[in-house]
Amino acid sequence: MALEWLYTHWKSEFLASGFSEDVAEEEYQAWCEGLGGELDNEFQQTAYSVMMGAKKAVSELQ
Repeated sequence: MALEWLYTHWKSEFLASGFSEDVAEEEYQAWCEGLGGELDNEFQQTAYSVMMGAKKAVSELQ
């Protein structure tokens, strides 16, 4: 899994919204694939940007 520390932020948003960890992981992988190689760019992907991405994904799933 890409950058575990980012996933912990992502997972916390999903779990707080009542989704399972399996759903969080699946959606995280889809989100990572859509970044076009920017996942490792520390200036682009921060805890805040990951949480905002997770919030958007959660709202789309609800």
